[in-house]
Amino acid sequence: MGRELTDSQEGRTEFLLRTNLPLFECAHRLRSAVDEPRWALLSLSGYAGSKAVIGTVQATEVRLQRRSRLRHPWEAVFLHARLVPDHSGTRIEGRFRRRRSQAIFMGLWTAFAIVVGGILFVSAVMELVGPSGRWRNLWVGVAVPVIFWAAAASYFWRGRRERRFLTAFVGETVGAEPIQRLTSRLSGPA
Repeated sequence: MGRELTDSQEGRTEFLLRTNLPLFECAHRLRSAVDEPRWALLSLSGYAGSKAVIGTVQATEVRLQRRSRLRHPWEAVFLHARLVPDHSGTRIEGRFRRRRSQAIFMGLWTAFAIVVGGILFVSAVMELVGPSGRWRNLWVGVAVPVIFWAAAASYFWRGRRERRFLTAFVGETVGAEPIQRLTSRLSGPA
C-alpha cells in the first residue's frame, strides 16, 4: 500500500473525519465504492472500471485517487489515510499527497514560469516605455507569460478541487463528519 502514516506523522494530519460506523463496516463501504487500480489499455483514465474513485482499501489503511478521464494518472492527488477505532465509531485520519516526481517537476515548472514569464513581461514593458514606444512582439511579452502563469496556477487549483472531492466522497460514503464540527456541536453554541 505504500507508505503508512505513523504516530509521529499524526501532527501533519490534514484530513480528519469521524463516523459512527464500526471499523470493518467503514472499510467495507469504502472498498465497495472504489475501483481497484488495474491498468486498462483502452480507457481514457488509464484504469479499468467506471467508479469515480480509484484506490485500495485494506483493514485499516486507505489510498484513494479521483478518476480523471482528461489527465494522465501521474497528476493525481492521493488520499493516504488510516481507519482508527474511536469509541463507538471510526476516526479517519490522513493526508493528501502527490507523487514526489510530479511535485518536483511542477515545482521546477512553477519556478520556470515565474522567472521566464517575468523576464518576458518586464522586457515587453521596457520596450513599450523605451524610446521607440512600440511593441514588436506583443504575444511574446504578454501572452506567453500569462499562459505560463495560468498553467502553474491550474496545477494548484486542480489539487485543491481534488482534495475537496475526495473529502466529500469519503464523508458521503461512510456518513462521516469533520471532527472540528462535531466538537463544536458537542460544546454547544458560543
